Amino acid sequence: MNDAPKMEHRSTRLSKNKKQANNFIIDISNCSLDIEEIKKQIEYVYWSKHTQFVNKIIVVKENSILGVYEKIEN
Repeated sequence: MNDAPKMEHRSTRLSKNKKQANNFIIDISNCSLDIEEIKKQIEYVYWSKHTQFVNKIIVVKENSILGVYEKIEN
């Protein structure tokens, strides 16, 4: 199965929040994706020109923080 549509879909969901927030908390408690797939999607978010406004993504699962990801400024 091709992962690109899933990643594109997540990126699109974030891009719709452009005027609302630039930091996001994503709860993956009920998500079937493994952490490696989640990391790939986060990399895609920071790579995409449509989500350049995203500064920080915090990933939580069952009330535990799994990771904090921040944009690296060039």
